[in-house]
Amino acid sequence: MRLETTSLHNPNPTPKTIRNNRVKLLGLFAIVFVPMAAATSMYFGGWGVPTGSTNHGELIWPPINISELQASDSKGQPLTQHFSLDEPGARPLKWDLLTAGADKEVSESKWVLLVTGDQDCSETCQHALYTVRQVNIALGKEAERVTRVLVSNQEVNTLPNHIAEQHPRLSLATSEVGVLQQFATERVSHDAEAAHRWNIWVVDPLGNVILRYEADRHGKDILKDMKRLLKLSNIG
Repeated sequence: MRLETTSLHNPNPTPKTIRNNRVKLLGLFAIVFVPMAAATSMYFGGWGVPTGSTNHGELIWPPINISELQASDSKGQPLTQHFSLDEPGARPLKWDLLTAGADKEVSESKWVLLVTGDQDCSETCQHALYTVRQVNIALGKEAERVTRVLVSNQEVNTLPNHIAEQHPRLSLATSEVGVLQQFATERVSHDAEAAHRWNIWVVDPLGNVILRYEADRHGKDILKDMKRLLKLSNIG
């Protein structure tokens, strides 16, 4: 019995062979380019993107930069310098970096629970500060990756003394009323009153504002989001 061998480069392929080769070639193109085309459609056209979400806060998408808040720290320096390590003289934000006795050797920024409002820090503001403080504490071993900042139109030295006493690790910054209102209004188009209320925001270590909550939101919702963000993030 004699075995016949067939050349890999058959000079006279049959129509069936040609057809099979074409199918294989199309299959290879599909494996490479179909996922790419689908991803492009989802990114630029929103096609196929799930409408549900796992976060409890209002997602800010696309994220905005903290620079839009135009806030200044207790020394009159832009708050942005505590986030963007690419800026000249930038320092990472830590709860005590806004004070004279700060540790200038710290090399990492942190996640920020940001409270903003254009009014005096009354009951609503104080409730929000209490909430973010409890969330920060409840993070346990991850608590050191998070800090808290209050931005209002009040000068730092005009805030009631009991606020500083109750929140010794709270950083303070100021911005103008109009900027604070615009910052909130543009993020919450469906709720015009948000511009004149206190809000809680989540800011990543690079200064991207990514989530918003009403000042009276239950801390459990914020805590769940923060745990998930810290688990998934390799920064801060």
